Amino acid sequence: MPSVARSYNWFIRITAPWEHIESKLQTMREWIDFDGALIGLHHGDKGGAPHGHICLKLKSQYQKQTVDARFKKLYDVAGAQYSSKVWDGDDKCMSYLFHDTKGKIINYMGLSEDVFDKLKTLNDDIQKVVAVNKGRASHKVVEYVLSKSVDQSWTRRQIGECILRAVAHGEFYDPGDFALERYINEIELKQNVSDKEALNQVIDSRLSRLSSFRQNNF
Repeated sequence: MPSVARSYNWFIRITAPWEHIESKLQTMREWIDFDGALIGLHHGDKGGAPHGHICLKLKSQYQKQTVDARFKKLYDVAGAQYSSKVWDGDDKCMSYLFHDTKGKIINYMGLSEDVFDKLKTLNDDIQKVVAVNKGRASHKVVEYVLSKSVDQSWTRRQIGECILRAVAHGEFYDPGDFALERYINEIELKQNVSDKEALNQVIDSRLSRLSSFRQNNF
């Protein structure tokens, strides 16, 4: 989003402990141009960093660089700890704040329980679509690699390299490290399914790695 974009409404992400995020909210509410906010405090996926999203309404229009400077100073964040984009006021953005069932919602917009229920329902509907799309994406990645390695069994590294090079060339979105490992595991099994001995070796190796991981981490 260009820094010259101007808007009354913004969608802010702050990566920081919940306590830090909450400690600055009263200062934000005291801004002379503050008009309302809906805040969602979330846990990161797969043990990621705690963070918060803010659907913010202001009484004045500002450029992105002005909003960014204000929030970075307020929360003392930089780089990947902060992001912002223009919010068009659509309910889908607010509904996203409800995606973490263990999260916390702070309502500075005066929204009613009925509105909350509608936002939760909208989020449920969106998450169902997201889940379907993720499943389709997973199938495409697996089938793509299997089509490339049809005449041979690739190593785990070769499988991973194939996926990442496809991402680099725009074939797929980056799946992230955890999903990448799931893809490698699934492809490794499927490309050896017709060779009983090779499949047994893959399974033994997988279970051995799992056992070693548990012993070292539990």
